[in-house]
Amino acid sequence: MTAVRYGNVAAYSSPFGQGALHKGAFILVLCAMTLPLVLAGSRGATTFGNYETVFAIDEEDGTLETHEVITADGYLLTLTRIPSNHTKIDHTLPLLLVHGLFASSADFLIIGPNNSLAYLLSDQGHDVWLVDLRGNRYSRRHTTLAPESREYWDFSWHEMGYYDLPATIDHILSVTGAGRLHYIGYSQGTTVFFALASSRPEYNDKIARMYALSPAVYVQHVRSPIFRWLADNSPAVKCFLDAMGLWQVLPHNKAQYALQRTLCPARVARTICVRLIEQLVGPNPNGTDRLAQHVIAGHNPSGASSKQLLHFAQLNRCGRFQQFAYERRVENLAHYGQEQPPAYNLSAVTAPVAIFYALNDWMIDPANVLRLAGELPNVVSLTEVQDRHFNHLDFVAAKRIELITKYGYLGEAYTVTTADGYKLGVHRMRRKEGSDPNLLPVLLVHGLLGSSADWLLIGPGDALGYQLAKLGYDVWLANTRGNRYSRQHLRLSPNDAAFWNFTWHEKGIYDLPAMIDFILDNTRPAAGQIYYIGHSEGTTDYFVMTSSLAEYKRKIRLAHALAPAVLLNSVRSPLLMSLTDNAQFLIPFAKTTNVVEFMKWSEQQSGMLQTMCPPESKRNPCVVVLENLFGPNPDALDTNAVQALVGHCPSGAALKEIQHYYQIIQSGVFRPYQENSVDRIVVPYNLSASDVPVHIYYGMNDWIIHPKNVRKFTSALPNIRELRPIGGKKFTHGDFIIAKRIRTLLYTKIIANLKNDTMEHLRIMEKS
Repeated sequence: MTAVRYGNVAAYSSPFGQGALHKGAFILVLCAMTLPLVLAGSRGATTFGNYETVFAIDEEDGTLETHEVITADGYLLTLTRIPSNHTKIDHTLPLLLVHGLFASSADFLIIGPNNSLAYLLSDQGHDVWLVDLRGNRYSRRHTTLAPESREYWDFSWHEMGYYDLPATIDHILSVTGAGRLHYIGYSQGTTVFFALASSRPEYNDKIARMYALSPAVYVQHVRSPIFRWLADNSPAVKCFLDAMGLWQVLPHNKAQYALQRTLCPARVARTICVRLIEQLVGPNPNGTDRLAQHVIAGHNPSGASSKQLLHFAQLNRCGRFQQFAYERRVENLAHYGQEQPPAYNLSAVTAPVAIFYALNDWMIDPANVLRLAGELPNVVSLTEVQDRHFNHLDFVAAKRIELITKYGYLGEAYTVTTADGYKLGVHRMRRKEGSDPNLLPVLLVHGLLGSSADWLLIGPGDALGYQLAKLGYDVWLANTRGNRYSRQHLRLSPNDAAFWNFTWHEKGIYDLPAMIDFILDNTRPAAGQIYYIGHSEGTTDYFVMTSSLAEYKRKIRLAHALAPAVLLNSVRSPLLMSLTDNAQFLIPFAKTTNVVEFMKWSEQQSGMLQTMCPPESKRNPCVVVLENLFGPNPDALDTNAVQALVGHCPSGAALKEIQHYYQIIQSGVFRPYQENSVDRIVVPYNLSASDVPVHIYYGMNDWIIHPKNVRKFTSALPNIRELRPIGGKKFTHGDFIIAKRIRTLLYTKIIANLKNDTMEHLRIMEKS
């Protein structure tokens, strides 16, 4: 089991102030709890039933099944199934995902096909089941009780564990014919499991393995000021709600969602909703996906009973994992045969348990997780998320959660500040046992409108990022200024035109040096060097830097340039040719209308593109557009990879970057940006100064980068290790990232180059 690291946990402060936390917060919290109920009563009924259009799974095409389960005490639960993708290897055991408090099964889906845990597991061949526990928006029915009645809401999470989970597990095993299943629980989803496995130990035999994400069993040492206040005042809150005839807390309804959207729009980074969430789960401004938070707000809170909340508050106060404590001892005697509620017997939980926890989780403190692990008899692993800013919500809403959920890899998110004030999101991935100290770190830099996701899209079996990490390299994935992960600045807002006053020149002069220095400071390789791999604009940035900044040439031992975007005349893409032909009208129009950002990423756009471009359709609109942009190569086309690509791309850029490329197309010269008001001739970049050893690979059917332009500009480079076309006559610009056989065609060559250079580097180090 991994050791727990303490320290570096972000300090917190309450937005209410000390006095207000005790005086005004009571009113604030009670209003937050009761307002949805008032709105529901005045604006229409709460929405229930099937998932909304945010999901990219569809009942009609057979990829989604909805089941109904009846518990022994009469509650009707919704159970959703995503059958395994049979184009993948099918795993024999089904897998059940269980949500947290005030949440629903939607939590495991709504950050999209390339990030959400349910999608990732389904793509890997798992038979995925998602349950909605009693009382949430999708499971609000009973065989005899109405959800408006007090009797309906007379339950806590104990009943969920004792009744809901057995009914769910038995149904899944009956439908699939399996004898066991895998269980993944998040937050309250772990609470109900441990209540089940300790109270009905026969169900341990039906669990192949339980994965506990932020296990909510012992909940002392809570750092959230909101939860601490609720715990301290829970009897008064419960009394108030009972007096008002309100037995449910924070139910979902459309009026509440409309209010959230009005008060907390997605375009605003630091809304009151974000601040409240941070005070509840812990702050992580660079790791938590704000758009994901906004989408989650469309589904959560999904409702719970006041008794559930009170039960958690009791755990916080008593320091035990125990059943619900009634107000009067006579009630406890009636229910339990003793004056105090019994503690759950965790030693009876014999199912194998893998635990994942975070240092900046303000709800579940690492000390509580260690205590739980010490009391369970069959803990197979105890894993700390390798990001000291990772919080409670990040288990379902982090930007790079897929790096952590993919088995065998460690993912970390960093913020790097450039000399001119831009704050860049840089992602790091390594194999679980850590990187090989004999190998130099590798920096991968995406193309125009791309992101760090470009190097991961085609999955752990083929994507270059995974291949390098698997071999022991310390892999760093860049996000240059302006893309979806790098939209912050020390002084400027993305809403300011001044924020977008940059081209790829600034990326080469500021972004790459800042990231290289950051990597070297954090890894400290003996040689003080890294390996560099860039695609498209990632090569443009590279040649800007190495031809302009002599000190940074010495920090790169070996470079790989894929589809190098240096000279761009002779473009064959009809889309780019049309834009180029009309640029003299389009650019002034953009300036007149104050358009400074180009193709910004959004959740809505991503969802729309993925809906329009199903992988089952070989000639969907996305394929047609990419072929007209990059060039056609039907033999290498992977429509699943295309759909993954449009889930992340376009990721945004400055319009000025496009203008700079237009100048290169028009002039046929690789040179800095020339402002219209400047009459002097801009001195071209000195490519002869770029003397770092470099392997250059290009496509013969690349409609953006013509082969003759590659041969032309490389004649000025003094230290080319290799200059080679890849993949035959049909290989295109986009094939470097998403072609079917790209691992065999190219990535194995890159890995071999790095291996050979490492051997040479080690021989030199030994001699010295």
